[in-house]
Amino acid sequence: MEINIGASSCLLGNKVRYDGTHKHVKPIRDELGKNFNLIAVCPEAETGMGVPREKVDLNGSVDKPRMIGAETRIDWTAKMNRYSRQKLIYLKAIKLRGYILKEGSPSCGMEKVKLYNEKGKILKKARGLFANCLMNNLPLMPVEEEEKLNDQKLLDNFILRVFAYDRLCNIIDKRFNRKAVLEFHLDNKYLITSHSRKHYKLLDQLVAAIKIYKPNEFKEQYSTLFMEALKVTSTIN
Repeated sequence: MEINIGASSCLLGNKVRYDGTHKHVKPIRDELGKNFNLIAVCPEAETGMGVPREKVDLNGSVDKPRMIGAETRIDWTAKMNRYSRQKLIYLKAIKLRGYILKEGSPSCGMEKVKLYNEKGKILKKARGLFANCLMNNLPLMPVEEEEKLNDQKLLDNFILRVFAYDRLCNIIDKRFNRKAVLEFHLDNKYLITSHSRKHYKLLDQLVAAIKIYKPNEFKEQYSTLFMEALKVTSTIN
C-alpha cells in the first residue's frame, strides 16, 4: 500500500500561489515522489480565495493570529480555520504520514511567518493557520519546510522518519499488544540506537515496565520517544 504524504501544492509545480505562479522544488518531485504518494494541498486556493488573489498576511497576536487581506483588509481567519479542521479529517482518513510545508506562507508556514501589528510593523514570527492546525493535531507526524529538503541529509532523515512513522502507526493503531510491541522495539533497536542511545535506553525502560501503564499512556510515551529519537542526527556514517 502506498504511503501518503501531503505537500503545499505550489511546491509540486502547481500554479496556485497568490500571483498565479508556483514554487516547484525538484527534490520533492524527484526524491519523495519515488517513495510516496504526494497529496497536493493549497489551503488558500481551496478556501475560495481564487488564483490569482490578493496577498494575505498574519496580523495580531502569536496566540490568535488573524489572516487579513493586505489591501482590502478582508478577514479570512474563520474560513481558513474551518477549512483546516475539515481538511484534517480527510488527511487523517487517508492515513497521512508526513507533510512538506511552504516556508513563510501565512497558511502553510511552519515557524517563520511574519506577524504584523495594526500599524504594519512586524511583531515576530508565527506559524501559518493551516500548519498550526495540522501540527497540533498530528504532533508526531514528520513535518518539514521545503527549504530544509535541499539538504540531502535532512531529506534522507525526513524519508526515514516517514517510513518509521508509518510502521509505528500500524503497530499502535492496528495490533497493539505486549508481544507486538516487543517485536517492534527489537526490530527497530539498531535504527533507534544509530540516532540516539539515550532515547533507546528510555524506550527500553518503558517497554520493560509496559504492564504498569494503561494502553493509551504507554502508546503516547513510546510514540513520542520513538519519533524524537529519529530526529536526532544519526551517529552512523
